[in-house]
Amino acid sequence: MAGYNKVAETASTKRMLVCGHRGDRVRTPEQTLPAFVEAVRAGADAIELDVQWTKDQRMVLMHDRTVDRTTWSTGPVTDMTYAEIRACDAGSWFGPQFRGAQVPALEEVLAFGARYRGLLINVEIKNPQLTEAQARACLDALDAAGVGHRTIVSSFDPPALAIFRSVDTQGRVRSGLISH
Repeated sequence: MAGYNKVAETASTKRMLVCGHRGDRVRTPEQTLPAFVEAVRAGADAIELDVQWTKDQRMVLMHDRTVDRTTWSTGPVTDMTYAEIRACDAGSWFGPQFRGAQVPALEEVLAFGARYRGLLINVEIKNPQLTEAQARACLDALDAAGVGHRTIVSSFDPPALAIFRSVDTQGRVRSGLISH
């Protein structure tokens, strides 16, 4: 499948798992609900998404530090409010049929993922200066959706993972470092 990462070969089944990286970003605009819907429809075993915090501390899905590449707007995610991010058209750049697609909140995608009991979720933290409050909000969102047991929280930033692990005192969610 184009646009998918092969995640792991499971020991018991010798079966390769397929992950929709940012959803199905070949057929749909990345990091949008249509992208995750299409990834599941296409048979993905897992979805990967990137989370960042807005100026008013809401968790939204955005790979880049700015909204420039995947919306009609410009500017850093951290300088925009949730309302400003939601007002961005995240689909027109990809195709007219996706006009009006929104940048989703993390909670929306977790609620979607919760409907598919076998779906694994990889939440990549894109904030190298992650605070305890932000880490707790992410953990609370995973708990509220009931998907923590099938989620891995990952990051390229060891300090962000250390903060996440410090608030996940019971080790409810797996977490790991992504390296180049």
